[in-house]
Amino acid sequence: MPGLDVGVLQRGGCFDESGLDTEFGQTAGEGLATNSGPLSERIRVGSVLSGFGVYFSVRFLTRYLANRSLRPFAAYCLIVGVVILVLFAIR
Repeated sequence: MPGLDVGVLQRGGCFDESGLDTEFGQTAGEGLATNSGPLSERIRVGSVLSGFGVYFSVRFLTRYLANRSLRPFAAYCLIVGVVILVLFAIR
C-alpha cells in the first residue's frame, strides 16, 4: 500500500477525500451522474419516503419512551433469546 513506507498508518491517509479513488467509488459516482431514467425517479421517491418514515418513527419512539419504560422490550428480548438458544441447542 502506498504510504506505509513513509509511516502513514491512518486509514484515510492513503485515500482521496472524495472516496472516488476506489473502483467502487468511481462506478457509483458515474452511475449516479449518468442515470436519469425511471430507476433514478424510484430511488428519489424511495429516499423521500424512507426519510418520512424515519422522521415519524423517531418522533413516535421519543414520545412513547418519554412516559414509558423499556421493560416490555427487555422481556421480549429475553424470551426470544431463550427460544433461540433452545432451538440452537436442539439442532
